[in-house]
Amino acid sequence: MYTSSNDSEIYIGRNEGKDFFEALAKAKSSIKVLSPYLTASLVSELVRLQKEGIDVMLITSDNI
Repeated sequence: MYTSSNDSEIYIGRNEGKDFFEALAKAKSSIKVLSPYLTASLVSELVRLQKEGIDVMLITSDNI
């Protein structure tokens, strides 16, 4: 499921990965990710974007 407003985009579900990564690539100033599930590719992309000057906030859990 995907929904959006002027300030945010929300992706929910198992098959949202491709759309989610496309949205990350379009980020201009900031990204906020809230997910207990992290992949190496997601973390690598967030680190890359942070190095490019995008403000990245990652909220996750160590208890899954």
